Formats: sequence, structure tokens, C-alpha cells
Amino acid sequence: MGWAFRRLPNAALLSAVSDLGEGMVALRRGRPVDVNPAFTALTGHSRGELLGLPSLLQLTPPEERATVAARLERRDSVAPGGQRFASHLLTRDGRRVAVEMAVWTPPGDRHAQVVMVRDITAQQRAARRRALLAKVPRVLGEAETFEAASSRLLQVIGDSLGMRGGEIWLSVGPDGMAIDRRVSWWEPEFDDGETAPVRRALSHTAGGLPERVWSAAAPVLLPDLAGDRAVLDPAVPRPAGLAAAAGFPIFIDDRVVGVLDFFSSGMLAVDPAVVEVMGDVGRQIGRFLERRHTVRTLEQTVARLTEVAASDALTGLRNRREFDRLLATVPRQRFAIFAIDVDNLKQINDQYGHEAGDVMLRSVGRALAACVRGWDVVARIGGDEFGALMVDLDPAGADLAAERMRRTVQAMTVSRGQPRISVGWAVGTAGSDPREVARLADAHLYEAKRAGRDRVSGGTFDGRGGLAAGSDWEVRSRWPSETGAAPGAAGSADPAPPAPHDRHRAVPSELRIQGRRSAVHPTLP
Repeated sequence: MGWAFRRLPNAALLSAVSDLGEGMVALRRGRPVDVNPAFTALTGHSRGELLGLPSLLQLTPPEERATVAARLERRDSVAPGGQRFASHLLTRDGRRVAVEMAVWTPPGDRHAQVVMVRDITAQQRAARRRALLAKVPRVLGEAETFEAASSRLLQVIGDSLGMRGGEIWLSVGPDGMAIDRRVSWWEPEFDDGETAPVRRALSHTAGGLPERVWSAAAPVLLPDLAGDRAVLDPAVPRPAGLAAAAGFPIFIDDRVVGVLDFFSSGMLAVDPAVVEVMGDVGRQIGRFLERRHTVRTLEQTVARLTEVAASDALTGLRNRREFDRLLATVPRQRFAIFAIDVDNLKQINDQYGHEAGDVMLRSVGRALAACVRGWDVVARIGGDEFGALMVDLDPAGADLAAERMRRTVQAMTVSRGQPRISVGWAVGTAGSDPREVARLADAHLYEAKRAGRDRVSGGTFDGRGGLAAGSDWEVRSRWPSETGAAPGAAGSADPAPPAPHDRHRAVPSELRIQGRRSAVHPTLP
């Protein structure tokens, strides 16, 4: 549009400009007084119809008339390109054509104007295609999950298509013969707030838009919903006032795995080139879904393998390696470690076989797991040894927890043998070395076993170098020794426990447990 005029163009000039493919209209007081053939071809009106218009504004969309009128009222644009702007013209058949206008006012004649008009529809369509092909990968690339990308994806595509809202449907079920509406997007002034989930069975005879796209495995354009109401299933919540729709398949390879639906409140004007681009968009989304499925499957596999690697195959509890790892991650707060042995498991194995011993171990594992809180840990350390880690527990709470474990196991019934455990516990203050606390728990377990088994012994680790420096310990006793005699009776293989209120009980010197010793309490009923 590099033309400049000092007077209104004559017929020869109008025709020459038309040969260059640009429309031209001469105005006087805003009314067309002459047009060239290119302008009549652009609008679809005859020359007589155009010259009969009271104003050029009659050819512009109502919402743009004020802006175009303001441009035409300016009378100071003499230089080429001084008045250049994008707008739209309405054709005789009601289409909107994107145009670029350039307006000049010849010098000395303020009532005359020359308007050059260029059809830029192809340029805008190409720009929209480029923008769409650039935006979709960016939206998908920035999203961690499809759910996070879906609303933005609908908005980007809907804006490119000139739509008011859209939906994403994805196939579900082992056979893929059902489809779920996963997300909806509507322009704010068109949104009724309805986001209810919807599932539809797929069939080749279904009339809804998602079903039609899935069945055709190709885009479906519906320019007039008033003549095809079956596509608007009343069971699928959507805003009122929908006039046209378009649906596009989502592909993984050549298989349709989803549908993109878009809706307009006016006449459908989807560029055929954009329809072609939507085929690429559908495949991009399909590849994203496939990658996310692969990643999710891999993550689940890794999680399962991690769980297997951290679990004891016999009991399903944590194993020794996982327990040691968790000890190294103890938070900086008070914690308790429990060392637990199943008493006389070897006798069960020897008398009834290893299968009976395995039953015993599984039963004890379930019982111990039932005695701790959800965030605590119980592990099978190996053989007949178990361990437990409980956080935010003081010595009194640890002693009660250990006694609860002992009594719970004692109350169990198994097909072979009588399950019994010995428990040693140790409480560490915030910042204590978990390995040293675990060694103290082991020492107390040894004390409980030497005192006759089926007992609890525990103390507090103070971190001053000795395993039991400044610690408390106590032993609970109920069951007779392995010989069947009462604790302390003649012939007993284990040393007799102290009397109920004996605060001066001798401590095995090899344990080197020193400090104040609590009374030995009778077993709870």
C-alpha cells in the first residue's frame, strides 16, 4: 500500500490498482462514490450495491464500527501508510473477512478520502497456524501432568479456532470402549460453572460429538447445531446458546485415544488449513499422553521394586537394610529403638519343622506391626530378630510400648508352639547417635533374655560414652524359665529375677550397665 493521492482516483487508476490485487474505494463524506473490481470481489456486493450504501461503515462488524469511524474522521493522513490498521469486512453472504485498511485524505479536499483494502485472511490464518503449532508443544512441555496442561491447552486451541469453549475426552477401561470428559474450558462470560464428570460408552451408532469423532477417526465439523440436536446430549452438562461445534481426534499411532470438542455461539468459521493443523496437534497430545503413561508405569515399577528391596519376603515388614537406612534418617527429636527376639524359635523349628517356625515369625510380625503407630517402623532384622523405631517417645512411653508388644504376642494363638518374645528398648534424646542407641537396646535385650526371656528391659541413652551411662532399666517377668521351674527355683537354668520391690538387684557385669535401676514390677494381669 505505497500509494498517495492528491485527488480521488479515476476509473483507470481504480482498475490498475485492482489488477494488483488490492481493493480501493473512494469516499466523499464517508459514502462510497467509486470502487474498483477487487473491492467488489472482496465484499461479494455489486458495484451498484456498494455505491448505494450510506456509509462504508455498513460493511464493518457492529463491534468495530466505532473504531473504524474514528479512523475515518482523521483528516491529517496524507503520507502513505499514515492511516493503516487491521479490521474486518462483512461480505454479502455474512462472512467476516480480515482486512488491512489504509486511509488517505487528498490535500485541499477534506471531504474526500481514499481507502485501500487488502485481504489479510491468509496471513492471519498462517499466523494462527504457526502460533498454534508453537504454543501446543510449549504448553505440553511446561506441564508435569496432562491434567495440569489440559485447561490451558483448550484455551490456546479454542482462541486459535475462534471458539467459546471446549472439552477433552479420553478413552478409559481395559478395552478402551468408554470415554470420560476429563476437563472443560469456557470463556468467562459463557461459563455456567458446571464441571460434572461424564462417562460415555463408545459405539459406532452413538450420536454425540465425541462418539462421532471417535467413530470417524477424523475431524467432525457441525456448522449448525440447531439442525442436529442429537449431538448435544442433555446428560452432558454444557452452557446454553451453543450454535456450532467442531471435534478433533487425539491419536496414539493410528488409534484414537481421545477427542477435543470445541463450541461456538455463532456461525462456524474454521479454516481448512487449521483443521489440517489440528491433526498434528492431536498427535502431539497423543504422544504426550503416551510419554506420561510410560513415565507413570516406570515410576510405579520403580516404586514396586523399591518396596520389594526394602521388604522382608517372609513377613512383609521392612528388612534389615531398610531399617538401617531409616535409623540414619532419624529426625532431631527424641526416639526409641526396640530390639526384639522370638523366644525358643529353634525349638519350634526342631519340633514342628521350619514351616511352623515361619508361621510363628509371620504371626509375630503382624502382632508387632499392630502395636505401633502408623508413622513408626517395624522390621525383621533376620532369623528370629525384629526391630522397631518409634519417634517422639519418652522412657515411660517406650516401656509401655514394649510391654504392649510382649503381651500382644503372648496372647496370640498359633497352630504349633507358644509365641513369646523378649524386648530390649532404649530411648535416645534429640541428636543421639541412632547406632549407639540401637546398641543399648541390644544390650537390654540380652539382659531380658538372661533374666529368663519373655521379658522387657530398657533404659535411656545419655550420649556420654557408656552404653548405659545414667540409664534406667527394668525387667518384667511372668513366664517360667525354659526348664519349667519358676524363676529362681532350684535347677533353673536362668538366674532368678529380683523380688517385686528389690531396688538393689545385681547387674551382670559383662553388660556394664550402670546408674539408677528401677524396680522390677510384676506383670500386668
